[in-house]
Amino acid sequence: MIKVDRWEEVKQYQYTKTPGLKRAEELDLVRTFDMKIPVPGTGRTLSIDEIWYNSNHVFFFTSIDVPSGFLGALPNEREVPIVSFVMGLPGDQQDGPGHPLFTLNWEPNEGVIYDGRFYNRATTNPLYKDGMTDILSKVDEIVLRDVSVSIGGQTIPLPDITLPIRFDVRQEVTVSVPLKQELHPMDRTITLESLELGTTVNRLYFRFRSPEPHEQLSHVSFTLHSEAGEVRDSNLSRIETGPNGQHYVEFEPFDKRPAKLELILHSLWLAGDDQIHFSIDSESYDRHLNNETDSYREKVAKHLATIKNTDVYLDELYYDDRGISFSIRYEHQEAEKLPRMHLIVGKPNDAEVGTNRKLPLTVTATNERGEPGEYGQSGSGENTYHMFLGAAFVQASKRIDVTVDRLLYEIAGEWKTACEVPKGE
Repeated sequence: MIKVDRWEEVKQYQYTKTPGLKRAEELDLVRTFDMKIPVPGTGRTLSIDEIWYNSNHVFFFTSIDVPSGFLGALPNEREVPIVSFVMGLPGDQQDGPGHPLFTLNWEPNEGVIYDGRFYNRATTNPLYKDGMTDILSKVDEIVLRDVSVSIGGQTIPLPDITLPIRFDVRQEVTVSVPLKQELHPMDRTITLESLELGTTVNRLYFRFRSPEPHEQLSHVSFTLHSEAGEVRDSNLSRIETGPNGQHYVEFEPFDKRPAKLELILHSLWLAGDDQIHFSIDSESYDRHLNNETDSYREKVAKHLATIKNTDVYLDELYYDDRGISFSIRYEHQEAEKLPRMHLIVGKPNDAEVGTNRKLPLTVTATNERGEPGEYGQSGSGENTYHMFLGAAFVQASKRIDVTVDRLLYEIAGEWKTACEVPKGE
């Protein structure tokens, strides 16, 4: 929370937290309101100042009075007024489904104090036709239900609020920039086909080609730099599949339509046909648990393989009433080199799910009779990942053979290209 002396600083805070808001305001896609809603028993008023309703999110910019004693200092966390509500359509049943709020990148107790008011933002999803697939392309009005303000442990209910929105998805502006560039990260080819610059989201469309027939692209990290100094990062975004084998990644929108852009590829996450194998003496399971109160940790540190400049170790085994958890650890041989290729960790997937869906880090366990394993909790940390083999399976086995298939790896470096954006809106 910060305290500022100029309204421009409030707006700059909002723009920094909400990429694209500035451009949306200039295009008249943001609705402004001049209403003050009394908060009973407090002497304060709640204001819904602006709403940016778009096809990805609905942003509510709110403000509320803070006591005069806070004008020279910041309130503590319990004293921050927190606004809550559920968004729906007029005519919906009072107890029908609604869209609750979530924080995204702006917490409820975070914001700006200016001229005796606390400025905050709440976020929810746009309204959908049916389920969570197609958004409503036009929304004239919304209703905020279950409205409340919480201050110092007290929650004060407010009446429903109906607001005109006049959202029409056709008003959202998208500029498509054709691209015919290729990037070549370590013998792979990324063919950049087009870039969509929208008021709500940016999308980069591309195709991927590899000399390895079994290699599958999992994640990709791009950065866009505009000539105005704006930077947007895909942050190793999940790759979506578009038409005709295209892929795309999404970026937050720009505040100003760029004239020139530099595109930088930083990283590819890939899965291929690499795998590791090891065996566990499961006969020791009961012995370890009988000798300990509830669990036993065995440091193994056994080198299993060197794959893609990475040493792979069976790091440790952990025994408790859930079964045996194995932990795999990676040590990179060329950690500082660029470009480089090395294995990366992730959450393991059990064979019942991973094999059918061709997921990376698929674990298959069988005992000495060839019976399939039972899998439990899994997870990952810095350079390690782990998975439990179920206690019933472990106790019914003498030896368990484990394979981790489709190991995940990264190509990291820096590959650049640039493009110009056609003039227009």
